[in-house]
Amino acid sequence: PTMYDEIFAFKEDLAVVEIEEKCGFIDKENNMVIPADYDLAMSFSEGLALVCKGEKCGYINKNNEVVIPFEYDAGTPFEEGEAKVKKDGKWATLTKEGQLTWI
Repeated sequence: PTMYDEIFAFKEDLAVVEIEEKCGFIDKENNMVIPADYDLAMSFSEGLALVCKGEKCGYINKNNEVVIPFEYDAGTPFEEGEAKVKKDGKWATLTKEGQLTWI
């Protein structure tokens, strides 16, 4: 049945769904595994997903645990262990361990 305002492609066995302007994640059996508590969400990549609450973004794991705090203005999915994040108008490379290298 129609349950979602939007649904995106499955990546790493989870898909982003949007319900009433909030984003969460479902599994392939249509179980809501991460509640629709986020203002924006990107698909999982390398076990982490970029999610935003209000004006700040961070990264969660598949257990909905915050791995990288909500302190960035924008970000990209992880590729080969790194993501790009924007903070205070500057871009940096971010590792999964939280290390930043300003570009």
